[in-house]
Amino acid sequence: MQLYAILVAFSLHIGLILSKYACNSCERISMQPFINDGKHCSSKKESRCHYEGSYNLNQHHNYEQMYDKLQEIAAKCKDISEFYSIGESVQGRKLAVISFGMLGPDFPQFKYVGNMHGNEIVGRELLIALAHYLCENYDLDTDEGKRVNYLISNAGIHIMPSMNPDGYENATKNKEDWLQGRFNAHMVDLNRDFPDLDSYVIGRRVMQDHVRDPHFREEYYVAQPETRAIIDWLRSRSFVLSANLHSGDMVINYPFDVGPNPGSKEYSASADDDLFKYISSYYADRHTVLSVNSEDKKYCDGKRPPSFHNGTTNGADWYPLKKGMQDFNYLYSSCFELTFELSCKKFLNEDELYLYWWQNKEALLSYMELIFTGVHGVVRTSNGISVPDAAILIYEADDDDGEFEVIRHRVYTTSSGNYWRLLPLNLNKQYYIEVQYNGNLLAISEKLFSVNEEHRSHEESFYVDLDL
Repeated sequence: MQLYAILVAFSLHIGLILSKYACNSCERISMQPFINDGKHCSSKKESRCHYEGSYNLNQHHNYEQMYDKLQEIAAKCKDISEFYSIGESVQGRKLAVISFGMLGPDFPQFKYVGNMHGNEIVGRELLIALAHYLCENYDLDTDEGKRVNYLISNAGIHIMPSMNPDGYENATKNKEDWLQGRFNAHMVDLNRDFPDLDSYVIGRRVMQDHVRDPHFREEYYVAQPETRAIIDWLRSRSFVLSANLHSGDMVINYPFDVGPNPGSKEYSASADDDLFKYISSYYADRHTVLSVNSEDKKYCDGKRPPSFHNGTTNGADWYPLKKGMQDFNYLYSSCFELTFELSCKKFLNEDELYLYWWQNKEALLSYMELIFTGVHGVVRTSNGISVPDAAILIYEADDDDGEFEVIRHRVYTTSSGNYWRLLPLNLNKQYYIEVQYNGNLLAISEKLFSVNEEHRSHEESFYVDLDL
């Protein structure tokens, strides 16, 4: 009997290290109350829930540990990944990124950014776990492996676990304080530090993209080093889709974050309101609790804010703010970004972290796959020369009268002439495309097209007469 007990204990230990599968009790985790007591598994397999493959989900990573872990993952998967830094924090810590897959201008680029507020750690730890997951499952002949293979064979994935490493180190000194570590080392809230492009489009029927206002250069140079690094990163990559991960509530937040009356709570729709509502719901529906019984469950403050609908909210209708990163992505680049609020508590204990991986794992993967939806094509001259920085405008049919109206947000071709334009899959509208260069019309698509859940993407390339 004693020998049998030893063998059982040994086999369980090996299972923790080698298992690629979560325990059955992890299925029960997903149905726990919105706010829970930390006792999520009751079976003897409970400890397995703390692992994703060989990775222990219940661990904090300080700056050095995070940096080393990302380098370790990049070295293990060196054929498909790259470790790099986009700049430094105020105190000289690297803003570390690990990327996977196809990184050039011929492929769409995706990014996740965590820990913008240093004391909000769930995003930081989720993204380290996600990097490990992508590396560990690549090239496996499993359903998960095939899914990862397709993703990183057709897109570039960039993961930044911490935009505010200085704030995180400060937050560790008092983990219970609601504000300690939120700001960077200059005591600046990085999510209020981006150039204010909202002011130039909110309430106006103007194009909502690549806004070049006279104060932008001045605002850029007085921004914090972490903020400037993100702006330079946006300039250097053909990002199409993004999310930044926060704590303090549980909801998926979409643009705009401010309305025509700054400070007042009122819905502020962007030109792509249908798209933002679609991709927000797409994440919330695949999260294990965000949209489940959302009218009845207890929220972080014990009640549901009136702007919350099935786990999503318009930013200005819930928590108005100016100069945020989400709106800046949309207005300055061809990238659509959401803000994920993923935990009530900010600095989670280590033994709480595994729950949030299982709540978010499927949603994190599914959201990345949205990069392949909408319309993609290339713009070249009749001689086959790529046309960079050509503007792609989408016209959609009006539901009432069938007339076509432009969506007032352009995306732009990359240096290779490629473009990717996300569109919602749930409306089944008809569209056509117009291509402009320096304000001049180059081409119009010959046929109408639609995208939906059955036909998630549309290919439309253009060969134009243009003297380059």
